[in-house]
Amino acid sequence: MIVDGPPDPAAQADICIVGSGPVGLSLALRCAAQGKRVMVIEAGYGFQTGRTVPAPPIEFVNASHAGPDVAMMRSVGGTSHLWGGRCVAFDDIDFRERPYVPHSGWPLAHHALQRHYPDALRFLGCTPPAHTQVSMTDGEPVLLDRTEFWSQNGNVADAHDAAIRGSGNLMLHTGCQARRVLIDATSDGIRGVEVEHEGRCQAARAHAYVLAAGGLENTRLLMVSRRHMPQLFGGEGGPLGRFYCGHLTGHLAGIVFADPQFARRLWFQRTKGGGIHRQRLACADAIQEEMALLNTAFWLDSYSISDPTHGSGLLSGLYLALSGMRLYPRVSHGQAPRHEGGTACHMANLRNGFDPRAAVALGRQLSARRRDGSAFALFNPAGRYLLRYHAEHAPNSESRVELATEGPEAGPGLRVDLRFSAADTGSVVRSHARIDAWLRANGIGQLDYHVEAGTRDAYVAGQALDGYHQIGLTRMSADRSCGIVDANCRVHDLSNLYVAGSSVFPTAGQANPTLPAVALALRLADHLSAS
Repeated sequence: MIVDGPPDPAAQADICIVGSGPVGLSLALRCAAQGKRVMVIEAGYGFQTGRTVPAPPIEFVNASHAGPDVAMMRSVGGTSHLWGGRCVAFDDIDFRERPYVPHSGWPLAHHALQRHYPDALRFLGCTPPAHTQVSMTDGEPVLLDRTEFWSQNGNVADAHDAAIRGSGNLMLHTGCQARRVLIDATSDGIRGVEVEHEGRCQAARAHAYVLAAGGLENTRLLMVSRRHMPQLFGGEGGPLGRFYCGHLTGHLAGIVFADPQFARRLWFQRTKGGGIHRQRLACADAIQEEMALLNTAFWLDSYSISDPTHGSGLLSGLYLALSGMRLYPRVSHGQAPRHEGGTACHMANLRNGFDPRAAVALGRQLSARRRDGSAFALFNPAGRYLLRYHAEHAPNSESRVELATEGPEAGPGLRVDLRFSAADTGSVVRSHARIDAWLRANGIGQLDYHVEAGTRDAYVAGQALDGYHQIGLTRMSADRSCGIVDANCRVHDLSNLYVAGSSVFPTAGQANPTLPAVALALRLADHLSAS
């Protein structure tokens, strides 16, 4: 049930969850289905109402962090309203302690999450194929088995609206901003969450509490709550709000295939159930360890048809036709970053000819209406693509978040210093070099770099921008000196407070965090339901 207003002061739930994004809703629905009385506190409202709630003020120290309007969403469904729908699993190497990655290693193994991936994919609207492993032979330095799935309905509030409203065990309270957790000085737990609704504050009470409001908001709530007990969470110099990381992504090179059909192995595939998936390229674990590489994945992006460097007569013909009819601006949305080229270059592509069969296939593709990542991806008959990288951002204790100013309405603000290092950018460049060497050695193709060798680190640094994934701020650890929560996501210092979401990940890996964050939430739900 959804209620616009605060919980009954006399009510006490089994579990109180702060936040109703993909993590909060998956956790709430799982616990409710297992018979627990669940209370969800959401600062925003249903997205369809058009009512918005501002986030607390944020001061950004540098330009490497995306703005809150595209990285945060106070609404039922949270950032799923901003999410593209990409779902990717972690890799085994992400959980291991790696000597060349300071502060790496998780207090649990990958298999603890793996068994929850199928349910997490279903919750997120994905239809996984029965088999997706298309790696090369064992021992290859580069693998093609990093699978990304695409949600058929990425808006989790819309997808699960009936289940939310129909659950007798779930009460979702909108327009209720969590101000702080109320720590019980006489015990090792908390006695409630202070909730504000229309200027009035009261306590929401439960037996157990979970912060699932996103990395920045989870951290802010813990920092505000610590003001009354400064020794909590390792104190001012402790790990809370440190190790802030995400991913580096962009284009450093294009890829030119010797056999254009090889690209189909890395292109979008549709399952019998209608789901979409595709494969990512990645260096094998042994190569990452040998070369001290951070985990990095690669996938194909379409060149804009306006960029003649795609080399395709078919795509140049399409661009010239659309431009001549003044239709190109209407269909250009969603293409990879374009680079303007003259008409003469497009005419040169046309003189190289094009396969009529490819024109028929392109027509079919353009006529398809899809909501997934393949919507604007154009298969290139000439075998030339942009190569997108999505790279691990190494933990760094100086990359951090602190409390800043007091906001008159939204509460204490944050000061955010998201830092990328030379180790991050250097790994991206060296990973490209290893991919290029493998392509050439196997006669598959080669990379076509956008810039010269001596400027590639700086080029990658110039594209470094995140803040969407908000990883590491309340990291998981075996003991309180290194992190905030244990392997079951329980806060080390408090017996009945938990944190859910990507903020507990010790390392970022190559994966977009939504799928593993939901899988970890489902694992937490099972733990809480068994308590």
